[in-house]
Amino acid sequence: MITSLFLYSDVPAILAMLIPIVAIVMVFLMTIKKNNGDRDVRKMLIEKGIDKETAGAILKENKKEKDPYATLRTGLLLIGIGIAAACCHLGGVTPRNDHMFYWLMIALGCGAGLLVSFIVETLLRRKDQEK
Repeated sequence: MITSLFLYSDVPAILAMLIPIVAIVMVFLMTIKKNNGDRDVRKMLIEKGIDKETAGAILKENKKEKDPYATLRTGLLLIGIGIAAACCHLGGVTPRNDHMFYWLMIALGCGAGLLVSFIVETLLRRKDQEK
């Protein structure tokens, strides 16, 4: 009798292992594609003989300005998730015994973190505009 290499019960576990691997590979490929596109644009500008000021303006339009508050937003979001997870842990709620309440608390923590981030960003932007 021929035995199967994988049991049907192993399929979800295998798919769960493939998700982060595929995500990492896709991010890597997207980064390479973006860098190749930027290189092609610079090469085309050099071939056309465009002056430095115009080339700088064209390349600057393609680049997005960095959000100075992105790190703050991410940090407060993660702090909100951590506080919500700690509250669930202290309350004895785990994803196994009361999964709906657990994930609602995590979502509430995300919302609270983003709300605090919005308030802090607004105050910092006003302070920057006054200068």
